[in-house]
Amino acid sequence: MLFVCSAFILASMAFSMNLNHQIANYAVVPLPRSIVMQKGEGFMVNPQVVIVAMDGSLTRNAEFLHEYLKEEAQIDAAIGGKVVNGRSIVLQLNGKMTEAEGYRISVNRKSVTIEGRTPQGVFYGIQTLRKSLAGLQGEAVLPAVVIEDAPRFGYRGMHLDVA
Repeated sequence: MLFVCSAFILASMAFSMNLNHQIANYAVVPLPRSIVMQKGEGFMVNPQVVIVAMDGSLTRNAEFLHEYLKEEAQIDAAIGGKVVNGRSIVLQLNGKMTEAEGYRISVNRKSVTIEGRTPQGVFYGIQTLRKSLAGLQGEAVLPAVVIEDAPRFGYRGMHLDVA
């Protein structure tokens, strides 16, 4: 049901935005716990975007996002040291978040903020953003949204029984 609602909201937003741009799709796998569409314009991802790591421990995440945008989406976004008046993708730590690997993505017209309690949480937020842009090349619009998610289990792995 959540998927159907999300698809309907995204489709209706596509008609209200400039149709010359590609629209990111938040219906990713695995589907985040919470996707709440917001009122207002979305964020235009283009070469004028600056990626800002608000903490030194997030520099590697900023470089990873930069490389993805450059290689897969053909967008050569800059990596900056601080938020300026222009549009930016901000990576930041938020000690108030309860789950270590949880994240929150907030998108509005001026910025995309990806925050987590740890750098791993921010990394998972980047993965969701990356999946939302999958297959899009060049300028794209991220609809205004707040996405929250965290791993369901505290472990990852598999078991292979060779018997």
